[in-house]
Amino acid sequence: MRGSAWHLAIWFAANWWRLRWEPTPRTWLEDANWRMSHSMAGAGGGYVWPDAVFASDGESIEIAARPNARSVLFEPIRYINDVETRIPATEFERKVDMFMASVLSRLDLFKIEDQSLVELWKEILSERRNPKDRRRRKLEAMAGYDPDEAPDEMIKQLIQDKERLGKDALQEVAAEARHETGEVLKFFCDLSRSEVRLQAASFKGTLPDLDLTHLVPSNNGTPWQRAGRLAKAVREKWGLGTKPILNKQLAGLLGAKPTVFTESFEGKVPMPLRCNPEPMVISMFTSIVPSPQLGASPWGG
Repeated sequence: MRGSAWHLAIWFAANWWRLRWEPTPRTWLEDANWRMSHSMAGAGGGYVWPDAVFASDGESIEIAARPNARSVLFEPIRYINDVETRIPATEFERKVDMFMASVLSRLDLFKIEDQSLVELWKEILSERRNPKDRRRRKLEAMAGYDPDEAPDEMIKQLIQDKERLGKDALQEVAAEARHETGEVLKFFCDLSRSEVRLQAASFKGTLPDLDLTHLVPSNNGTPWQRAGRLAKAVREKWGLGTKPILNKQLAGLLGAKPTVFTESFEGKVPMPLRCNPEPMVISMFTSIVPSPQLGASPWGG
């Protein structure tokens, strides 16, 4: 196809933080804002861009495009390749940086003044170099917001709670709860105070100390492959063997009653962790973790 590299550069720059950090929401099909920010077809400008979708898990970017189901009379181009791949997030950054540099160089070569793209990309590069700005933009993107559109109070709460709740935990909360992150954080903070009475759908538990950072390199393999190795290491460390883990065993590890896994309640806020009561399944304790099913991703139809 013939297209405008400038329009594509504008799209990459305008959505860079969300492309780099935002995962796929559960309601991606109904979320037009997410699709415009993550599908190359949103670059527009009168060009028929491929419907290539980008989704991040933080460490890697999954890119997929499906062939057009049928040709449309008013579309001069039909894409027929079926693409699904995963690349390291660092490689995504490097390639986009190279593309942006080539577009800006081309504009300069032809003496085309476009300060909007120049200033926008300069600002993004500056924020990426500044740890404080980078952290804010990352949290905004994971919660589903464009730069500076997230409520200041929510971002402030995310940053302040980093030490108490943990950086990784906060990121998972933001990625799952999205625009309801503030409400979920309030719930967790209230729950962390011992004097607060637990709701029916909640219980407090404590896992035994376990440090697996030295067992599995953080960048070795896909997320589900690392999860499988971690699950095996956890089983060996806690002497759980290879058979399915009974509710009683798991409850003993958590210091809770087995009934917490069999009772059914409707949670009031979205949670980044869910357990299926029958059969009891938690990915951390599963010896084999399959790759994600296509039906759960933006390219599963």
